[in-house]
Amino acid sequence: MHNKPFSPSLRLSAALLLTGQLLYIAVTQFHAGGDANNHPVIFAEYAASGIWTAVHVAQFGAMAILVSGLLTLFVALDV
Repeated sequence: MHNKPFSPSLRLSAALLLTGQLLYIAVTQFHAGGDANNHPVIFAEYAASGIWTAVHVAQFGAMAILVSGLLTLFVALDV
């Protein structure tokens, strides 16, 4: 059996997917939380969170990296 090395596109895709997912998990640890169905309490907690905007921008960035990994995988697989 012939061992063919993975293409650079597959390696890039794997790196982007893993990085995006791990970054999203790490950033979400800083997200304000509580009982989501108790709207007055949870919105007050969101309002009191000084990093609320930064957390959501970072989550968006992490998802952008993850989607880039999916698009790279699509190209690499030549579907």
